[in-house]
Amino acid sequence: MGAMIWSGVRERVEALARADKAREAFGAWDKYGGTGHHFRLADPLSEANVAEAEAQWGVSLPADYRAFLLEVGAGGAGPFYGLTTLSRTDAGWLWSDPGGGTVHERLRFPFPDVEESVRAQAEHERKEPVGCGYFHWLVVSGPQRGQVWLDERPGDGRFSPHGHVGFADWYLDWVEKTEAVVRQGR
Repeated sequence: MGAMIWSGVRERVEALARADKAREAFGAWDKYGGTGHHFRLADPLSEANVAEAEAQWGVSLPADYRAFLLEVGAGGAGPFYGLTTLSRTDAGWLWSDPGGGTVHERLRFPFPDVEESVRAQAEHERKEPVGCGYFHWLVVSGPQRGQVWLDERPGDGRFSPHGHVGFADWYLDWVEKTEAVVRQGR
């Protein structure tokens, strides 16, 4: 699952920005109080950059996401309001995630198994909500490593696997569906 899967994807995303119907793609523009990604991608990272981030957080990123960082971009355009961007800051490598709450120090700890996840969810549901945004999370440690999970808890939903798909399937599905939206009515 290397660079081949990402061949031409950056160009496809950039082409979406130029499409007449681009504004109809959810999350791409500044609607509903969100900040749209405008189909812009951050520049790709170098192998040295990615290795440095992995060393800092004590993780080995899932292969498809790692290849995305190297071939497509460090973040930006993507499903809903876009991907968080991995960049070097004064505090080292961080993902930009306004309101997302990535706890970088916990990345190296295994993602809880299903039983632990159910228990944590019950505990979470007894607390007051602090926001209303849904997030997709990529699991980077533990048995579910590589899976994308959907967090719908801010809207009284669940925190559960997003169809047991990995990052590449999740992202490419968005690209294909968005291309279909902007092609309509030509």
